[in-house]
Amino acid sequence: MMTEVENPQLTLERLEILEKRFDSNIATNKDYALIDDYLVAMGVEPYIINKLKDKGIISYDDFLAEKKKPASERNIIFEAEVLGGILGIISALKRINTNRI
Repeated sequence: MMTEVENPQLTLERLEILEKRFDSNIATNKDYALIDDYLVAMGVEPYIINKLKDKGIISYDDFLAEKKKPASERNIIFEAEVLGGILGIISALKRINTNRI
């Protein structure tokens, strides 16, 4: 479930923390929701939840539960696709934040 974000601010510092959390595989469901909520507040579709729903995963919690399964029972390529998209979004937001885009 998406939360409403009023005047969202993702500072460069916060984006770098999020980037490390995702890259280190320690992101929480709140981190996933924060990225999507921020995108929605910018007028963009929520990338992560839409990508998950395309694969029949209805929540961030369900996705995180899937990631805890043994590698042989997971769709590693899909997980990599989601992670790549998230890291790309964070990179773009960092560029926007520093006026390099």
